[in-house]
Amino acid sequence: MEYRCGRRYSVEIPVYARVHSGVVSSPGCLLNVSVTGGFLLTTLPAQPQSHICLRLIENELCPRLEGQVVRRSFAGLGIEWFEPAAALIRTLGFNTESSFYGGTSAASGS
Repeated sequence: MEYRCGRRYSVEIPVYARVHSGVVSSPGCLLNVSVTGGFLLTTLPAQPQSHICLRLIENELCPRLEGQVVRRSFAGLGIEWFEPAAALIRTLGFNTESSFYGGTSAASGS
């Protein structure tokens, strides 16, 4: 079951993704983000419930995001952050005050 809370923002953020259940890593691109989750365009073969770490290639203020894969599609992975990503959203120039309603979020692709 997917829960979505808050507003999603369309972005194109290059990342390097690593799955903690193995030594599997891959480049990717965050296509949308919210305070609670995001969608990663990638060929990384991660399964739902996998712990995933994203290293943002071009953002030094928020260099890393960690979360859990909640959905897998042909295009990539829906991720729920372990910690709210409000700092990243603010760094990107979006207003988090109107976009966070609390609770849990699962991500979806476009």
